[in-house]
Amino acid sequence: MHKKRNPHALSREHLLFGNAVRQLRARRDISQEQLGDRSGLHRNYVGAVERGEINPTLKTMLRLCHGLALQASELMLMFEDNLRRDHAERAEQPGRPLFGGLATGRGVRGGGGSASMDRARFRA
Repeated sequence: MHKKRNPHALSREHLLFGNAVRQLRARRDISQEQLGDRSGLHRNYVGAVERGEINPTLKTMLRLCHGLALQASELMLMFEDNLRRDHAERAEQPGRPLFGGLATGRGVRGGGGSASMDRARFRA
């Protein structure tokens, strides 16, 4: 998964979760608009989830699962597979953090500074 990091993604985990939604949607050969209609969400919102730009609530995740006609556990298994692969790739790159969007490991909004400043530090 050597995709260029989305500068608007909240964290690696959000991006990997969004990738799981995208993969499952693609397997069903449905568009973001169709998934949005089936889920009761706007297609732009579905796209933002897939790009890791939104922190979906549990209710939103369940709506996406309903639209994808799958159990929430199936979505989380796909996310965990993506996370496992990402960790394996990152373990091969010395000095790269495995968790969180930041080198500090505090998460995007973890104490001190703004989220945009934290994301800018991560890009280094």
